[in-house]
Amino acid sequence: MTLPTTLPSASLFAAGRTLRLADPLWLLAAVPFLAVLVWCTKRRGRQAVLFPAVGLLRSIRPTIRQRLLVLVPILFGAGGLAAIIALARPQAGEEDYRVRSEGIDMVLCLDRSGSMAAMDFTMDRKRVDRFTVVKQIFRDFILGSDRYSGRPDDRVGLITFGGYVDSLCPLTLDHEALAETLEMVNLPEPLRDAHGRIISNDILDEESATAIGDALVTAVERLETSRARSRVVVLLSDGKQNTGAVSAEEAAAIAKKKGIRVYTIGIGSTGVAPFPQYGPDGQKVLVNQPVELDERALKQIASATGAEYFNARSSGALDEICRKIDELEKTEHTERVFTRYRELYFPWLAWGAALIGLASVLNLTWLKTTPQ
Repeated sequence: MTLPTTLPSASLFAAGRTLRLADPLWLLAAVPFLAVLVWCTKRRGRQAVLFPAVGLLRSIRPTIRQRLLVLVPILFGAGGLAAIIALARPQAGEEDYRVRSEGIDMVLCLDRSGSMAAMDFTMDRKRVDRFTVVKQIFRDFILGSDRYSGRPDDRVGLITFGGYVDSLCPLTLDHEALAETLEMVNLPEPLRDAHGRIISNDILDEESATAIGDALVTAVERLETSRARSRVVVLLSDGKQNTGAVSAEEAAAIAKKKGIRVYTIGIGSTGVAPFPQYGPDGQKVLVNQPVELDERALKQIASATGAEYFNARSSGALDEICRKIDELEKTEHTERVFTRYRELYFPWLAWGAALIGLASVLNLTWLKTTPQ
C-alpha cells in the first residue's frame, strides 16, 4: 500500500511526469526587470518635441506604426521573462515518485555463471539462453507485466554472481533503475585483443564458475541491517555450485539464523542443449552438450530457510511465489526515489533571444521614434 507523499518545492507532478525548476531563485529577477522595463517605457513616452500649436494635431489619426509602438516593450518584456525562466533551468523527468510505502525488503540473486549460457529455453519462437530468461523473470516479477502486478511497494536489492559476487544495487524503490542496471549485465566472455582474437580464457573460466553460497551470504549481509518485519532473498539459478568460500548449505543455515527466507527459482533443464563455445579466432559457435538443473540443491536451500522452490518452466511459478511473498508481514518504510531529469531551458533561451532580437530590430528600424 502506498501512502500519500509530500511534494518537494518548485516541482509539479502530473500523469507520471515530474516538472521542476533547478534554480527557482532566478525567478525573483523578474521583479526588478519588469520594474526597469515599465520605468523606461514611461520615460520614453514623456519625451516630445516642441510644437507651436497642438490643436491641429488632435484631429490626426494615429498610423498603424504608431499603434504598434507598444510592441517594442511587450517583446522586450516577453523575451526577458523567457530568458529568466531559462536561467531557472526547467527540467522534466519520468518517474513514479514514491516516498512512503508498505512492503517487504528483498534481495534478488541472479546467476550469470557460464552454465547460464545454455540455450534450453524458447521465447517468441526463438532459442534463448538461461540468463535472458532470468532477465525476463526479473522484469515480470519486479516491474510487472500483463499478467503480474509487480512489486511496486517492496524495497528490492540486486546481486549477480558467477565465480565472483557483484552487489549491483542496495535496497531501493527505484525499480526502473534496477532494470536499467541489469540490462548492462552480460554473461562472461573471454579476453580479446583489438582484432577480436582471444588472448586468454583464464578470466572466462573464473567468471564462469558458480558461487551460490557466497552470493547468498552477501544477500544476507545486505538484509541484516534492515528493520523490515519480513526479509526475503529470491535466488534464480541452475543450482550447480562449483566454487566459493561458503557452501550453499552453510549460507542457507546463516540465512535461517538471521530470520531470512530464501525462495529459489530453478532455471534450465537436465539433458542436452546448444551451448556457445569460442574458437581460437574468437568466433562463437553453438555446440550441443549436456546441461543440468540441480533442483535438489535449490529445494534444500529453500526448505532450510522456511521458503519454497519453484521451477521457471512452470506457468504458475511467478503467481505462486508472489502469493507466498504477499502473505508475509509488511513494514512501512520511507525512501526518496530520485528522478533523472532532462534539461528544458534551451527552448526558453532561444525564444527569449529571438524576442529581444526582434524588439531591438523593430526599435532601430520600422518602429524607431524620434527623439530616442
